[in-house]
Amino acid sequence: MDFLILGVLFLFFSFLGLYSLKQNEIKEREKRFNAINPIIGQPVISTEPHVINKNAIKYSEPVTASVILNQDLKTVLQNRWMHFFKSKKYYEKEIKKASKLAVIKMKYNANHAHLIVNTRVQTSIIHSNNILEPDKICAVAYGTAITYY
Repeated sequence: MDFLILGVLFLFFSFLGLYSLKQNEIKEREKRFNAINPIIGQPVISTEPHVINKNAIKYSEPVTASVILNQDLKTVLQNRWMHFFKSKKYYEKEIKKASKLAVIKMKYNANHAHLIVNTRVQTSIIHSNNILEPDKICAVAYGTAITYY
């Protein structure tokens, strides 16, 4: 009887340790992604209102970027399961990743600009009829690129 209790405790703590290692790995991967692709704190993108002198603007133009992400089979099955139970975090991580990539691509497209104002990101999910076929996440980032004299 004691061996059974010790075995169950050993399995429980082993599972708990593996779960915490997996969570640390996910957090480390997100830190590396954010370090490679910085978005916050860059002076190029702004979502806040600006008072800009019209005489100082050389030219302004709209800038857009779109990204479509596929999912792997594990994520597809996991999202189908969460959708079945009406989970609130349905596709949350994938939408954030697609939004970040769209903003990075928009910054790359407007590399000559000093400032990007009125930045918006819209996301959508393209569902497939087949259960095992991955859904696609689409993100579109757009704004106005301004270049000064």
